[in-house]
Amino acid sequence: MNVLDEIEKKIESIKVIDDSYYLEVILSHIKRAEHYYQEGKKDEAFFNDVIYRCNQAYEGALKEAYQVLANKNQEEVKKKTPNDIEKYFEENGTFKDRVLQIFRNYRQEWRNKSTHDYKLIFDSGEAFIALMNVTSFIYLLLNEIQEKVSYDKQENEIKNKDLIKKKIKLIVDEKNKKPKGKLVDLLKYFIELNFSDSTKISSLETGFQLSGRLHAFLNSIDDIYVEQEPSTNSNQLLFRPDFVVEIDNVPIILEIKKTNMSKDIINNSLNQISRYMQAMEIDEGIIFISTNNDARKNTDTQENINKIDGKEFKITTMVC
Repeated sequence: MNVLDEIEKKIESIKVIDDSYYLEVILSHIKRAEHYYQEGKKDEAFFNDVIYRCNQAYEGALKEAYQVLANKNQEEVKKKTPNDIEKYFEENGTFKDRVLQIFRNYRQEWRNKSTHDYKLIFDSGEAFIALMNVTSFIYLLLNEIQEKVSYDKQENEIKNKDLIKKKIKLIVDEKNKKPKGKLVDLLKYFIELNFSDSTKISSLETGFQLSGRLHAFLNSIDDIYVEQEPSTNSNQLLFRPDFVVEIDNVPIILEIKKTNMSKDIINNSLNQISRYMQAMEIDEGIIFISTNNDARKNTDTQENINKIDGKEFKITTMVC
């Protein structure tokens, strides 16, 4: 996998919604860092330049993240130093766990040391590790940014839309539907809003963008409770489903997949969500699969019973 290509694709997808100056800065610095790494094979002095460019890419990523994840404008970002932004993210719990771990590692092991000790001289191995660390951090951070800009876009699309609110209220207040049936109907309405010919979610969008849209849609509903990526430990394993949605005091695990359709995908997803349900002692689950097929017209819904360690789990699969 070419990590730089993957980062460039993510940046291009974000720019469709949020054309920020910092996105180009990030990409420019990473490309130069890679160029200097190759030059370092002829002149080792370039390995220091790799570190400095990595630091600049890191700072650009911080500023983009601060603008998007903390809902700041360009002027507010400009007033903050990288150190101010680092402290903000450290203290406010904005980053998800995986991003936070790499953020702390890069900050402590690379940025802080290279910024405060001008006598440091880096070799090829250190330049390589720094480049891998910063690209990993930026890749994961861009996932969060993709999700947030999609969340904001969906939120703005449905905000103050009375017809949408009335439709949602009819679904949630339905007396003859069980909680999971209501969530299935809500997901069908989400599909109707987002996958119609005029507003169809492109097959190029990622699972993070889909998750952001869906999270905003569910969060707009007053009578349900939504928790994203709640974690639980079971038998020394960490489980983190995409969502737990509570309707009428009944929790339901909701897993999101953005993928090509296959029997293996269904089977693996059923086993995955069953493990989550077992660990969290939740009896109902839904797997929502958005295929990479723009030609698909209908949503296929199927009820499944999956057995794990002798226990049956009732799971609905929705494929659109």
